[in-house]
Amino acid sequence: MTACYAWPVTVLAGADLRLHVSTEHARFGVRLFRYGAMVTEAASQAGTLAGVSLPPGRPDEAWGWPAYPVTLGADLTDGVYLAIPVPLGPDGTPEPVHPEPAIVNRKDACLFILRRRGAPRSGERIIWYKLPTATYTAYNQIGGASLYASAQWARDWTAQGYVGSLQRPGNAGVGGRVMEGDAPDAYVRSSRRQTFAHWDGPFVMWLERHGYQLSYCTDYDLHYDQDLLERDGLLISGGHDEYWSWAMRDRVLSFVDRGGNVCFFTGDTACFEVEFSPSGDRLFCRKMVGGSPEDTGSNRPGALWPVNDPDDWLTMSSPAWGGGWWDGLRAVVGYRAVVGTHWAFDGVEFPPGGITGGEATPVIGYETDGVRLERKSDPPRLSEYRKGLGAGRVLLALAALPAGWVAGYDQANAAMLLRTAPSGGMVFSVGTTDWPLALDTDRNISQITANVVSRLAHRALRIHGPVCPEAEYVGEGDMIGPNRDVTWYVNGDQMADHDLTGIEWQVRGGEPARSEGSQLVTRSGENEQWLTLTATACDQHGHIYFGSRTVRVLSADEYARRRLVRTLNAIAFPDEQGGALVDQHATEGELAERVIPVRLAWLSQHMDALRHLISDLESRWHVSGRMTNASLRPDEK
Repeated sequence: MTACYAWPVTVLAGADLRLHVSTEHARFGVRLFRYGAMVTEAASQAGTLAGVSLPPGRPDEAWGWPAYPVTLGADLTDGVYLAIPVPLGPDGTPEPVHPEPAIVNRKDACLFILRRRGAPRSGERIIWYKLPTATYTAYNQIGGASLYASAQWARDWTAQGYVGSLQRPGNAGVGGRVMEGDAPDAYVRSSRRQTFAHWDGPFVMWLERHGYQLSYCTDYDLHYDQDLLERDGLLISGGHDEYWSWAMRDRVLSFVDRGGNVCFFTGDTACFEVEFSPSGDRLFCRKMVGGSPEDTGSNRPGALWPVNDPDDWLTMSSPAWGGGWWDGLRAVVGYRAVVGTHWAFDGVEFPPGGITGGEATPVIGYETDGVRLERKSDPPRLSEYRKGLGAGRVLLALAALPAGWVAGYDQANAAMLLRTAPSGGMVFSVGTTDWPLALDTDRNISQITANVVSRLAHRALRIHGPVCPEAEYVGEGDMIGPNRDVTWYVNGDQMADHDLTGIEWQVRGGEPARSEGSQLVTRSGENEQWLTLTATACDQHGHIYFGSRTVRVLSADEYARRRLVRTLNAIAFPDEQGGALVDQHATEGELAERVIPVRLAWLSQHMDALRHLISDLESRWHVSGRMTNASLRPDEK
């Protein structure tokens, strides 16, 4: 038997590949292959090596197999590579291996990343594709255990949990053994889930075939390298990206806060929290309640991100509102457009049953991330149950999960979302693991991917808005009234710092009322439900900047009711210093003392606004208090 692993998985400029090998062959060579738009063999400079045969190590410790330094030729381009130790042929050269995609399923192969390119020059963008190596480790049962079997007390952690070695075959998704109990994919039998071959391999091929220049990183890189995402760029994740550490999560959130963009073509994303050992050779997951045998530790309830940090800031959706169908053929469901005019759907046609990926490769599944919805809303819209969570988010499309799916809530779904951060950075997520499998079978899936990646590959343009008169603000800045003029403008500091010119605006779901350079005024239509605004600009080097915002256009009735509630709140709770005018713990005398003369003009102004809003609403309502059908928009009936 021959098996191997690379450590570190990422080989940087000036370093050799360190290949750890156990083989029954007395002498062997190494074949190298680049896995990109196609599988191509690369020249190996390993020479002839003396083999050593060793038994498998413990699954919770570094295996420590013999390390063979392999010099990588200067002509090798950055990318994903496979190393395969093979016996020598009669002529003394390593036996040939046919370069084909199926070689990623070989048990004697391992994966490594070559990254020689330095940091990009100022203004240039880098597109990162992140391999979910922590998830590969979680399901890797080579040596006898995974993060789903053989819980133990670990000497390096003060809690009970599961430990997996990072230095063993399969540490990068190739050459390991998927845990027993993880069902084979009924639709794609050629590879097992939780391996590079299943989701990431097809996605890498698709991206490189479409001409995207990628740099690659792993979860290990993201966790340990604090400078990895220091510069502006785009981070892409695909398939099943389930296990995240605090450092990984914080670095991605900070990346977006600095203007970076992220695409999650994934499902069940960041479900479990993990820790890496200080020595970097093991992974720990606290999937049990309790501290250490010495009664120390945090006693935190497990390691579920939706429990420990339920604000869903990373992907905007959560496995808690999604579902799973782990075995056999599943019920096929499709995405139905919520904001059908959005630029993410340029060139896309939504069939009557939604975008499904097809019967052979259904895109929804096998695990999904969903969102909480307003129950009375049709078409669906995001719930406002948590203050502060909705800002910048827009639900683009939704797939409701029918009976048969294992789900925690009756609203279980797969949600496609986009969030624009105050920095202009954007996060896109599809909420399903099997997205990469439908890239070559469903034209719409491919088109959406190209639309999003090509735009988010540009530098983020910071757009301010919608700006309107103070009394007309509603919601959290993501809602505007019908037939209202609102203003948008590009951040002045960004324009000056990068010498941005040639600003071009585009409006969907409304119309541009007037435009002047970096400023645009839009008017929302009476019958429109969404307004999407985009802007592009160029710097002196010709680099493109792209920004986008989408807001909901309220019906006239809902807009008036929301303004009424805001006005009442402003009167009842004017400010912290003056105190609330509505306070169940205060006496009438105490409340009366708060109505001081300096506030009278202010109260009078709000009363005028109330009279106007009440008159507007009364014109839309019957005397009985029920709304007339004429005042309701189709989406509110």
